[in-house]
Amino acid sequence: MTLTKGFWTGVHPVTQAQWRAVMGTEPSYFKGDTLPVECVSWDDAVAFCGTLKPKTGLEVRLPTEAEWEYAARGGTTTPFYWGSELNGTQANCDGNDPYGTTTKGPSLETTTAVGTYAGKYPHPWGLTDVMGNVWEWCSGWYDPECRDGEQTKRIQRGGNWSRYPRSCRAAYRDVIAPGTRSSYFGFRVCVALD
Repeated sequence: MTLTKGFWTGVHPVTQAQWRAVMGTEPSYFKGDTLPVECVSWDDAVAFCGTLKPKTGLEVRLPTEAEWEYAARGGTTTPFYWGSELNGTQANCDGNDPYGTTTKGPSLETTTAVGTYAGKYPHPWGLTDVMGNVWEWCSGWYDPECRDGEQTKRIQRGGNWSRYPRSCRAAYRDVIAPGTRSSYFGFRVCVALD
């Protein structure tokens, strides 16, 4: 896939404080202003983006799957932007089944404040939480067997706090019905540079 237009993406997933400032509600299971908002469906995330347009004058949206992966990789080709190993010390995930190493790591069983791992494992482009913490909704449909207009699931990327490191790889994708809410699901925003 080739990206033909530039874009900006959120440094981190939308936080609960940001969600509350825009939407006026508190959907998250885990509470804290600097925690990523979760328990949001794809439909909720799209509504958040739509609410921002009149406030900012920008076409705020969810990233495409290609935009998300490009940003997550930060110019690298390894499974994670920091390398080939993950055991829960580099990103918030279930470290009981490590990837690329035999050393088990922590399993916090909760979300963490955005940017928690940025100091020790900085992203090449300054992003945080692209791997682990919460699944991030992308704009695209996924249902290769269906014809246009018959798709039923949306794409999520990045893994989450309760999943094994394998699902946090930059290339890994999951598919979920767009109305589903869970403490695993969050999102980041994107703005195209037109």
